[in-house]
Amino acid sequence: MHRATVLVVCAALRAAVAAEVAEVWEGQPYRIQASLAIDAPGDLAQQLAGELPGYLSERAAAAIGSVWRLDVEPVNATERHQVLANLESQADPKPPEIEGDKDKLLLLAIRDTPWGYDLSAREFDCYLNRWGPVIRRTVRQRAAVPEQLFALAKQAIAPLAHLEIDAGDTQRVEIKLRGADLPPNGAGDFHWLEPGDALEPRRVRTTRDGAVVKNGVTSVPWTYIEAMAPAENSTQLIGRIHSASPRPLGVRRGRIELVAIGMRHDREASTLELRSRAEPDKPLVGYEVFAQIGDQRELQLVGKSDAAGNVRVDAGEAAVRMLYLKSDGVTLARLPVVPGAEARVVVPLADDEMRLRAAARLSSLREDIVDVVARRTIFMARVRQQIEEKNFDAARELLSSLDDLPGTTQFRLSLDRDAQMLQTNDAQVQRRIDKLFSNTRNLLGKFLNPRPIGSLHEELRQAELANPKSDDS
Repeated sequence: MHRATVLVVCAALRAAVAAEVAEVWEGQPYRIQASLAIDAPGDLAQQLAGELPGYLSERAAAAIGSVWRLDVEPVNATERHQVLANLESQADPKPPEIEGDKDKLLLLAIRDTPWGYDLSAREFDCYLNRWGPVIRRTVRQRAAVPEQLFALAKQAIAPLAHLEIDAGDTQRVEIKLRGADLPPNGAGDFHWLEPGDALEPRRVRTTRDGAVVKNGVTSVPWTYIEAMAPAENSTQLIGRIHSASPRPLGVRRGRIELVAIGMRHDREASTLELRSRAEPDKPLVGYEVFAQIGDQRELQLVGKSDAAGNVRVDAGEAAVRMLYLKSDGVTLARLPVVPGAEARVVVPLADDEMRLRAAARLSSLREDIVDVVARRTIFMARVRQQIEEKNFDAARELLSSLDDLPGTTQFRLSLDRDAQMLQTNDAQVQRRIDKLFSNTRNLLGKFLNPRPIGSLHEELRQAELANPKSDDS
């Protein structure tokens, strides 16, 4: 077969395989196993256990349709304890054992309290091996429990999507939602994603059969996808990449899929904990945090880190907020944050304390240089005046005072001594410090050049030779 023909056939096969994968992905429903834990008095617990599974299944069929295949089962006393513990855990629990054909585990809990009913929900996604956030609500009336529990379940279940990088814009992706090709429900008011919603990307390594290999899911640090409204006359979902890296998703190689999962947190404030990356227990105080609003160039001040290194970041109109972290006007980091996704976000940064000390010391030194330059200019002007008036003794006395002023040698010795003292193990910060010292050394060569003084000595000598009998004799 001719080589060109082979290439055409291979390209066609690849396109066919890609289309088949997309069709399978976008035509697959979510098989959800829901475990319902009820912490209530006996009669009430029995009523809820008998009522809620059927209600949730019927509401899912009516509001969501064939995209969900929801199985709800009340748990026994032993399992109830485990479900409640997983919903109260501050860390991610051990991944649960789930039936092989399930895609997600949904934990649902109801607690009867004196002030009403506490509802909570949390999902575990089997494909990405990922726990979602715990979402909580309080309901006062018993009659409102079923619908509020369904609303909580609807929020907790996060959509999955394949990502395709836009060939014309590496900062945009096409979002191919799982189940997108399944027939919609009759109501038509359920949407997996709304403009401004955030997704968390993952790299997924798969086998030839499409199964995820062990430990094959890796995160993409400090990167989120913001859902955007489809273009006019288009149904294709588009996402904008927000990342601390210029090309965070890179290029797909081998059997690596780019997958994203929707973030189903409540839009609340998060606290940034600014820490030294060299000393993780050291808080960074007085750092400024700015936010970029949309595509505007002007930045809005969010706040300064307090004595504990903390800054509160409130939710914005969009789920993703792009932040700029600065110290004394120097940008140390540009990173996206999704307020509410985590209560506290630890941000390791360059410890700028040594650079600030160096800047303060060099600022003082530059003031000394400016003072010397000013005094030298005055002395040189007075020396020339005395030479013009043939007052050579006075000119020599002024030149002696001029020679006694600190010069480049003294300042360079001081700079070298300070440079030895003001050093850090952080290479990035050290480069900034070195640049500060280099700029100051350049100032010495520019403003304290010794040649003008040498020329002035020669000018006096020539004047004395030309006037051997001066009025001073």
